[in-house]
Amino acid sequence: MEPSQPKWICNAGKNAVSILPDGSVNVCWDRKEEHLGNIFRGGFSLRDHLVPCSLVHCACPLWAFEKNLHAEAKGETLNPPLPYQAYAHWHITYECQMLCEYCIVTGPDRASDTRDKKTRSLPVPIDDMVKVVDASGLSFYFSLMGGEPFLVPNIVEVVQRLTERHYVGANTNLCAVPRHFWKSINHDRIGNFHISLHIYPLERKNLTQDFIDSFKTMVDAGFNRYNITVVAHPKVIDRIDYYRELFGRHGIAFKLIPMLDGGGAVKGKVYPESYTSDELKLIERDWLEDYFPQKNAKNEKVDVTKFRPRSLKSTKNTMLE
Repeated sequence: MEPSQPKWICNAGKNAVSILPDGSVNVCWDRKEEHLGNIFRGGFSLRDHLVPCSLVHCACPLWAFEKNLHAEAKGETLNPPLPYQAYAHWHITYECQMLCEYCIVTGPDRASDTRDKKTRSLPVPIDDMVKVVDASGLSFYFSLMGGEPFLVPNIVEVVQRLTERHYVGANTNLCAVPRHFWKSINHDRIGNFHISLHIYPLERKNLTQDFIDSFKTMVDAGFNRYNITVVAHPKVIDRIDYYRELFGRHGIAFKLIPMLDGGGAVKGKVYPESYTSDELKLIERDWLEDYFPQKNAKNEKVDVTKFRPRSLKSTKNTMLE
């Protein structure tokens, strides 16, 4: 797609923002240079206008994570209104215990990305943060991302304090969630948990039973607002029936999603372009349009096999068209 094509109008920066581990607030993950202040230290404020954007691919499509807020930012009236006024996509840490080969978080350089994932999480200065957030006068939905957000030392307190006035959701591999967490928080102010089931890394680290036990603890506590995805790595696809039966015995159902940014090459095959037609039938792809706003606006479907991940030669995602 040529840069001269019409720009997408996004609500990022107006009622949806990206927050980094140091508390810096940016318009979105792809536009970190456009600062809006700091959620820990203050000086934080949202923009009063929508942002035109010409990106082909959103790494974190804020507009799609809460589409009602996007509609509201464009002047549409919601009935009933949302219980919060702003959405924060918060990379609370880059640390992750899984170190999945198909995942990159901070950049296309695998070595630096791995160093970031091995860097210990710092406690959130929650007292300072609450003061800044409350001073904004806004009600937020904080979507906790990583890395693995539950590796943050004071994560339970963070969620407890924020859910006094705000809402919290998370993207987690579930293994790091403390067992007492579910009985320590107000479920009414917890949104969706996107649970990433990393089958091969779990096996490699002997954590499969930990995942199953953590899932059972969550369900037994009465929490049911979650979805579970598995990255369609060839090692998983080769044994997909076995894994569906294995986890299904414990009430764990999942959807397969394609390897994108971190896919790379497996046994000489480059992904996602190397998925066969039969493999693509197993993979959930309806949500992909959310990551390609220009196509979404024109109701065009995304051909995942034409997606080109970031690389050391190019730090942008593109479509081969």
